Amino acid sequence: MNTKVSPNWIFGFLIFATMVVGVALRFASPAIAGRLVTHPPKFLGTHVTGAIQRHRDIIDGSAEIAKGLGEALFIAAVLAAIVDPYAKFRLGKEIGREIAHETAGQHLPDELRQALERIQDIDLYQLHMIIDITLDKVDAVPGYLKWQTDLLYEIKNASWNKHTFEHRVSITDSAAERHDGRIIAVSHSVDNKVQYSFTDPSPELQYLLTRTDGTTLFKHPDARRIASTRLASTHKYEYASTTEHFVPHSEIQVIQVHYPTVGIDLTVHHPPEVAIHTSLQYVDEIKPKTPDGEVGHTTRWQSERAYLTNEHIWIMYEIDDGNPDSAQMSDSSISQTKPAPAG
Repeated sequence: MNTKVSPNWIFGFLIFATMVVGVALRFASPAIAGRLVTHPPKFLGTHVTGAIQRHRDIIDGSAEIAKGLGEALFIAAVLAAIVDPYAKFRLGKEIGREIAHETAGQHLPDELRQALERIQDIDLYQLHMIIDITLDKVDAVPGYLKWQTDLLYEIKNASWNKHTFEHRVSITDSAAERHDGRIIAVSHSVDNKVQYSFTDPSPELQYLLTRTDGTTLFKHPDARRIASTRLASTHKYEYASTTEHFVPHSEIQVIQVHYPTVGIDLTVHHPPEVAIHTSLQYVDEIKPKTPDGEVGHTTRWQSERAYLTNEHIWIMYEIDDGNPDSAQMSDSSISQTKPAPAG
């Protein structure tokens, strides 16, 4: 039978005992001193009691010292109860960081070890990113496909403090003079309650858009303070946007991750003559299909891994217009043209 007492219980008992002693000294010392002077115990004898009464100032001074000591003990106990958990956390964090610094990637160059340390300092990250892309042929714009992207993600805070998140959305024109990059809709919700929602051509959305150098940018003026999941926050902060622009028939599109992201679900709706390939993992149970009542294919990919800031997801597409010279690329040729990973 294990009778060992937990250190936390011992620490709690000592805090409680210190508080009790402090309160007793604070309130009992003056009363005991006054009683001792006015009604000294008879067993002390006449000589001692006379000395006590002659030196009352010493007794009163001792009582004040005991009173101050009691207050100090009580304050010390309260501070210990408040500060000790934080001090232990800080000490553990510093020790853990030093251990990680010495052991994590100890066989790697300093540059890579510094990158590993930066990963430990991640605060905001994106969770469950859903990307829904629709490619359409537009007769009025020959040689181009209309590319519409619906994006939805959740923001989490892994630090101990609240952090500010700015909702930004940008889209680039296919050519600076075309001005075809459009932000169609943006929205933000907390715990499934809509905080704001703008849809083109609403004046509110137009007011929040800026256009420079072929890029249209949305930035909401009220940055959200994201609560910490470490402090048991269960709030769900979701952000969504819809963008549209035109892309050439055959091109590699790159989606850049601006915050560390865990889990990406990508769906592409496309005409049957358009071949789609992506760097994400294919979902075997979801085959290319022709939806009921529609002409086209819907293909889906999933990835559960983490993507760090500035990592890329590439999507290659090519239209097969019946010309043998523009037939769909094979997987081998695609792997040869895959862009180099971000460094």
